[in-house]
Amino acid sequence: MRDYTWKIKQGFIAVTLALLTLGSSNLAWAKSADQKNTENNIKSGIDATADSLKKGVDKAGDKIADAKESLKKGAKKFGEKVEDLQTYFRKKFHEQATFGPATVSDVTFNGHHLATVVKPGERIEGQLKCILDKDQHKDIKYHSLLIGFKGRENAETAVDIGRGIFIDKESKANFTLIAPSEPGFYKVRFRPINGYIEHDVLKRWKDEKGEEPNNTATIGLIYVKA
Repeated sequence: MRDYTWKIKQGFIAVTLALLTLGSSNLAWAKSADQKNTENNIKSGIDATADSLKKGVDKAGDKIADAKESLKKGAKKFGEKVEDLQTYFRKKFHEQATFGPATVSDVTFNGHHLATVVKPGERIEGQLKCILDKDQHKDIKYHSLLIGFKGRENAETAVDIGRGIFIDKESKANFTLIAPSEPGFYKVRFRPINGYIEHDVLKRWKDEKGEEPNNTATIGLIYVKA
């Protein structure tokens, strides 16, 4: 009887263990399925976020490209109007510029006051008026004015602006510039020098310290249109 009872107990224990094992297996499978679903959901979320971010970056890139193109077109359109250049010059500079002992005014380029629009390599005919401070040149009889573009090693041209006792008088001068070959905006500046206009006078564009005329010597603006 005891053996029979023990066998029943053993069978019950075996069945219980089997059920527990099966339950554990099912639970593990269920957890695995849940984990798999969770991982899939996370992966889908990451993919969606990455795709959204990529679209946002692409869209931002398109906007930047559009903005650059719009700015380029706007600058081109702006430069095509001499009036706009003249307005810009008056806001940034003075119509009468003083640098060293010279004061330059009434500057024109191809008949346009202060600014003009030209093509690469085009000839620019200019005019100006200049007054020299005679107190700084009591013992010097000849004076010249160098004219050139900002950022260049040498001046583009030179004109005679005063001699002897007449250096305090207003002088008028005509000059010629050749537009740079590269499209863009160019500032025209001047430098007064002592002496005659010699063959190497354009090399005196920079002073002893190697500096070109500064912003106060700006007398015009040239836009070279492609």
